Amino acid sequence: MKRVLTGLLCLLLALGYSADPVLAKGKAYRPQKREQVRALSQKEVDQVFRESAGDVSVAVMRSFSLGNGLTTCKLAITSGGGYLKVAFQTTAGGTASRIGIRDLKLQTYERSFWKTIYPAKGTYIYSKSKTGICKGGFKISKKAAKKKYRVTAKHFAVIKGKTYTKNKTTSVIVY
Repeated sequence: MKRVLTGLLCLLLALGYSADPVLAKGKAYRPQKREQVRALSQKEVDQVFRESAGDVSVAVMRSFSLGNGLTTCKLAITSGGGYLKVAFQTTAGGTASRIGIRDLKLQTYERSFWKTIYPAKGTYIYSKSKTGICKGGFKISKKAAKKKYRVTAKHFAVIKGKTYTKNKTTSVIVY
């Protein structure tokens, strides 16, 4: 039995197959360097929105509504210090059982279409419960020269069983 297993293992290695990705196809496996994504503190989120007041490379979208639905929806993207910084804020006219953003996508413009670069898979959701405001953000390290970026997201609030939503897309920044 030992000889059979040894022979089978030698045969697989001779064919260049290995279950170990380090040895697959005869060359060393090097994982792709991933972008570092870090959550922004509340102070950093406020700073992104403050920077957005006079900086032309910053895009902020606001939406105002009357009544008990969404009152403010802000979405911003800035660049600097080797990072793209994304901040968002959703405010409701009352206490929401759930409030926040979903389906957020950080995109870059490549060959006449927008390509989502974060999140690479799945969806980005950030929400809070039993409050009237939700704000947050993240920064992602980027080492790209003069690319166009934008952020899209859906702001939402669930108030008394009714869901209110607003889709937002920032203007384009070049970083």
